[in-house]
Amino acid sequence: MAVPTAQGPGHSPSVPGPGALADNLLAPLASESYVHQRDQGRTPAEITDALTHLAHGVLTLDAGPGGP
Repeated sequence: MAVPTAQGPGHSPSVPGPGALADNLLAPLASESYVHQRDQGRTPAEITDALTHLAHGVLTLDAGPGGP
């Protein structure tokens, strides 16, 4: 999957560039986020399940109905 960029062909103003996408996808993996979630009472398993759900959602964005 090619990610459109502000400079590249097929750019859509509604699609952020790869740097912004990477920052947003990696932010939940920051140690501060993990500590905050643990402080809120979430278990390691709950955090792992939520991150797994997020990853699956991202990986199937372009799959359309019915999956890849």
